[in-house]
Amino acid sequence: MDRRHFQPSVSSLFATLEPRQLLASLSPGLSINSLVSNFGNPTTFVSDYQSTLFVGDLDGTIQAVSTINGQKQILGRLPAENVDARGLYGLVLDPDFSQNHFMYAFYYALSASGGREARISQLVLSHSHDWASSEPALNENVLMRIPITNAPRMHHGGALEIDRNGYLFFAIGDLEEPRKIAQLDKPNGKLFRIGTDGTIPSDNPFYKRSKGLGRAVWATGLREPMSSSYNPVTDQLLVNDVGHYQREEINLIKKGANYGWPNFEATYFGSIRGGNIKTTTMPIYSYMNMSAMTVKTKPTTTTKTFKSPIATNNDMGCAILGGSFYSPTGTIDKALAEYMGDYLFVDLCAGWVSALDFQKKSVTHLADDLPFQLLDVAYTNDGRIYLLTYGDTPADKSIQVIEPQTQAPPAFISAGGNVLLPMGESTTLAPVTSGPGPVVYQWFHNGQELSGKVSATLLIPSQPDQSVAGDYFVRATNSFGQTDSPVWKVATTTRTRPKITMTVSNDGQSVKVGNIITFSARATDDSDGSLAASQFQWQVELRHNTHGHPLLALANTASGQFKVGDYSYEKGDLFIQLTLTVTNSIGLTQTARKTWPVVF
Repeated sequence: MDRRHFQPSVSSLFATLEPRQLLASLSPGLSINSLVSNFGNPTTFVSDYQSTLFVGDLDGTIQAVSTINGQKQILGRLPAENVDARGLYGLVLDPDFSQNHFMYAFYYALSASGGREARISQLVLSHSHDWASSEPALNENVLMRIPITNAPRMHHGGALEIDRNGYLFFAIGDLEEPRKIAQLDKPNGKLFRIGTDGTIPSDNPFYKRSKGLGRAVWATGLREPMSSSYNPVTDQLLVNDVGHYQREEINLIKKGANYGWPNFEATYFGSIRGGNIKTTTMPIYSYMNMSAMTVKTKPTTTTKTFKSPIATNNDMGCAILGGSFYSPTGTIDKALAEYMGDYLFVDLCAGWVSALDFQKKSVTHLADDLPFQLLDVAYTNDGRIYLLTYGDTPADKSIQVIEPQTQAPPAFISAGGNVLLPMGESTTLAPVTSGPGPVVYQWFHNGQELSGKVSATLLIPSQPDQSVAGDYFVRATNSFGQTDSPVWKVATTTRTRPKITMTVSNDGQSVKVGNIITFSARATDDSDGSLAASQFQWQVELRHNTHGHPLLALANTASGQFKVGDYSYEKGDLFIQLTLTVTNSIGLTQTARKTWPVVF
């Protein structure tokens, strides 16, 4: 499963809007607000620490974003392949960026001969760049081209950093060929070190015993190293490595070290037996991958002797992505000062921002239950923390800012969008807001105030005609001012939703560890007829209390199966929930569910 490159299937400009409520919680004195949204497929961003963020898109586009007002400007587009998630992944600014305007990029492209290659490039930002310009502002100088002999859909890597001595570090994932990690002359699963002129330093650990690409290797044994962060004060380089079935890893990089993959996944056995656990460097911190609930692999004997330098907790996620050493140099608010010197990192689907404290040797959350997928984290010298986010709607593809709570009008983290509504159905519009309360709401339809509609959400009732169609927005007001939300554009249709017939094993029965649940379905539409498997999306969750843990996601198939895992570590009534969503040709969806109580 490619956890980083979640790309929802959208078959039209209209989609049914799911109601959402703001469940986010932040450390006292902090708030989260939206800076800018409507990116394409963002993968990474980097801060100049002053007033600009540089955002990279999978298709090679690089944009400058003002942290003052959210203004965006496209600087240029690298010739990224942008097929099967092969594209732009890494950006880093030169330590002297304010003077030389150099940045560096790591991306995948097609070679002159038609093959594939990973490129490390130096980009020069035009000195004449200004926010009003529409001309390309980047000039590229390719430093290194690394041939890629297969066509991987995942495990591309992407980590890119520059140290205080002017050396570039970049990491490539196992490229779906983990057995090649042991070969020094192959790019798979390695961290590389080169000069900013593209030369290979002779003090690299494998320089004397290798030739070609092997001389650039600095460390090995990585699976999917999506991001990294360098601390010039302590000379520490951390690399986040996405896990397989058991653990998400933060690795402190050491010269010549082997981090275990594919033989080991932290203190668990990996996908291929072998290797020497005694010569494997363990992560300084790791947390549980959600897959560990259903896919069990044996821990190594090292679990009896190895103690993580940073205390583990009960965190769980699906893919560790962005990370950044938090070291703002300006005067910052006391609510943020407690995280000074920490390593901030995010997980794609866990909804939290974590802070690794090297002094206390512990990890805590400064934000929880954020309603986005989280890709990356950065900051500016005034202490504000920026999150690069992803999700189903254009509003979710955004930059959010965590900042001191101020006496300001309400802000909309997420609101607006396109809604396609079959006539006779109702729907609820639910913005996600932040800011000091209490907040008073007033809804509008086609510019006219809706009498009595003063709740945080708006129910659009069912009507047999098009009277509910049009533009909606909500005005949020607190004691410091008012803010109007982005617009929801509601359209109606005489089309009906698809019809689903689902067949499952153990229907209506309890299940236990080891049971296999099989499932299949047919879906038809009055206009489209039988819907193809490409229009099916499945999700399996472990549900308990008021929330669920994702266990499996399948797309483009009309059938599948699932093995029940050992969930005895959870408390309360547990059940497995299977959800199927099908989408017709105009974007109308239908959902069907089945559940199974879990017994021990």
